[in-house]
Amino acid sequence: MFTLATYNILHGHYEGLILGNVSALIQKGMDIICLQEADSPFETSLGKHLDANGLSSWKISSTHHGVGTHLAFVRNSSRVRLENTETLLLPTTSPGPIQRLKFPNTVIQRAAVFGTFRYGNKVVIVVNTHLAWEGGTRHRLAQLRCIKEVMDLHKTGGVILAGDFNTVTPPGSKKRHIQQIEVLLGKKYRNVLPDLPWSCDMSYTAPQDKWETVAKICRVLRVKLRFRLDYIFTKNMGIDSAYMLDMPGSDHKPLVVKAT
Repeated sequence: MFTLATYNILHGHYEGLILGNVSALIQKGMDIICLQEADSPFETSLGKHLDANGLSSWKISSTHHGVGTHLAFVRNSSRVRLENTETLLLPTTSPGPIQRLKFPNTVIQRAAVFGTFRYGNKVVIVVNTHLAWEGGTRHRLAQLRCIKEVMDLHKTGGVILAGDFNTVTPPGSKKRHIQQIEVLLGKKYRNVLPDLPWSCDMSYTAPQDKWETVAKICRVLRVKLRFRLDYIFTKNMGIDSAYMLDMPGSDHKPLVVKAT
């Protein structure tokens, strides 16, 4: 059994809560935790936290490319061996009005990290990604198409694609957009949580994301802004179970898959 979690940690802004959540995921039997928005200061704190809590067998591998790419694998090196990693920089797009307001004069670079892991006598390719909200659906699908082209080069062994796909769409078009993703990836890739209604809400915000004003208005109006942004797809793997965990400290919730 190979157990993986994917978790956007909101830059580790609520550091104590997120460190506790990582420990809880470890206790729940994860082999690999894919983190998005794992900014460098948090990564340093996480390394110290693992060492201080007798978790020295847990290792961190990360990549950082500007404001849009802070991705990390946290793995149990006593169970899985990391053979190599490759970073794929994804296409960028011209800033839209919201992006110009939030991040003036900034082109956001997104990426996917491909990790080759060996557990027992099996090899699995784990792809950790954080796709764009900027540029809209067409740009997001173009980024995903680039990822698929590289995934398809791996003809044997299992593949897990996990991360924050940033599928911010009106409620009425959510199902259609998910279907677009499934069609793009093809029938060999399985959406392990096809009916999950949401994986992100605005209960927590971080200053660098500049959503606090929106979140305050929603709290006053008692409106819950919830979106389905996080996904796990698998290829050539059996699925024992998949679920979401409701943990505090981030606007995203961890998704978990147990695969064989």
